[in-house]
Amino acid sequence: MSTEPRLITARFFWRFTCAIDEEPVQWMRRMDRRVFQYLLLTPEGYATREELQKIFWPDQDAKVSQLSLRTVCSNIRKALGALLGTDETANYFAVLEKTLNVNLEFVNVDVRRYIAHVRSANVAYVSGDMNTARVHFRRAIAIYRGHIGWGDEREAWLEPLASECAELQRGAIERFADLSRLSGVLLDNDAGLSSASSG
Repeated sequence: MSTEPRLITARFFWRFTCAIDEEPVQWMRRMDRRVFQYLLLTPEGYATREELQKIFWPDQDAKVSQLSLRTVCSNIRKALGALLGTDETANYFAVLEKTLNVNLEFVNVDVRRYIAHVRSANVAYVSGDMNTARVHFRRAIAIYRGHIGWGDEREAWLEPLASECAELQRGAIERFADLSRLSGVLLDNDAGLSSASSG
């Protein structure tokens, strides 16, 4: 009898958390977590070794950064394996010759869901499908919990995405409010939406 795959749930809004079946992933080192976070937000769930070395070890010699990345890969496997089991970890995180890969089928990332809802809402809004637009705007607004958090430090590469999401949220709230006024339906929580728009 087959079992449903377990999901890695990652939340970036407000402060980063990562868990499997609500059990927090225990990272051995901060750098291990940082690299995994980066992979979670790449468009296709992977990054090249060279890309990661340039971002996380920009001032190190190539051989030294290669060794550092190798250590990170090993630690990520251990952190995930502690919850998934060693045999299952490769289905979620794979280290290939030139890339590090996260299987996006087995992850649930709030930022990805948020952007998908906003995009679907905007498409529906422009096409005149107001009911669909309302549903997606409402879901997106509920996901957004303030400026994207990272952890113990700021990451320069993350700032553009954080700013993009903040701008998307402002637009989502404005269009959702417009749709509510047009349909004569009051917003569920005006104060909450106003607070979210400033996050």
